[in-house]
Amino acid sequence: MIILRFNILGKFMLCFGVILSLMFCIGAFLVVNIWNINNNYDRLINEKAHARYMITLTNANYNQAAANLISYTVTGNPSDASKYVQAINRAKENLKSIEPLLVKQEEKALYGDFNERAMSYEQYGQQVLNLIKEREDIEGDEREEVQERLMSHIRSNEELFSKLSSSGNTFEFLISDALDKETKMNFDNANNTIQISIVLLALVTILGALIGYLMGWRMVKPIRIVSQEAAKIASNDLTSTEIKIKSKDEIGALADSFNKMLLSLKDMYLTFRRNRAMLPHLQKIFLRVQKIWL
Repeated sequence: MIILRFNILGKFMLCFGVILSLMFCIGAFLVVNIWNINNNYDRLINEKAHARYMITLTNANYNQAAANLISYTVTGNPSDASKYVQAINRAKENLKSIEPLLVKQEEKALYGDFNERAMSYEQYGQQVLNLIKEREDIEGDEREEVQERLMSHIRSNEELFSKLSSSGNTFEFLISDALDKETKMNFDNANNTIQISIVLLALVTILGALIGYLMGWRMVKPIRIVSQEAAKIASNDLTSTEIKIKSKDEIGALADSFNKMLLSLKDMYLTFRRNRAMLPHLQKIFLRVQKIWL
């Protein structure tokens, strides 16, 4: 009996296991995609966002260096020269920290162009510092001569900073655009993952309801047949036929027991009818025997 019950229980457990497995697969799909999305966000923060911040800071440092260099050119104040050197050093350190964050060839190419223009500007700045220092150390006509050389040098290289600034802005725009696109793509992936998960959950729910309905229908149908045939027997109708159910579970056992009971009742009924038909003949024999003995 325990084995038979296990058959029906096994069917329920099988269906439950299928639904649970599907739910587990959906959960695993959701977890894996969320994990990938989280890793992408971490990468964006650690690489793209940090690179954009450092590029912006580098451009700001070069702008500050250019302003300090112009101020030093006009005033000759050594503090401006010191501020220029500090700004240039900060810009160089920031620029070096950007290179390991770059992955795409286009980014590396723009970085190389920006770095090359930065080096050219730094060489130019150093030459300007030397000329200004030389100017401040002398007097008279020689000072005017150095001033003329200084201004000539500045005029011949006046496009250096504009090119450096343009290259830095182009580089910053590229990184910003890549960051925005990848952020949007990551956001879209998160939305798609949620939508797919919702659809899959809905399908699994519908599938589970359908499987439950089919199993219930397959279980109720033979029970209903047995109930109908039992009702016939209760109304003294023994014309019922055997119930043919192929399942090997409790329902199949119930049908077999019903068929055996039906055969037994039919045999009993036939025996009863035979005995009832013989009753008048037995009564006659009994009366004859009674007359003889009396």
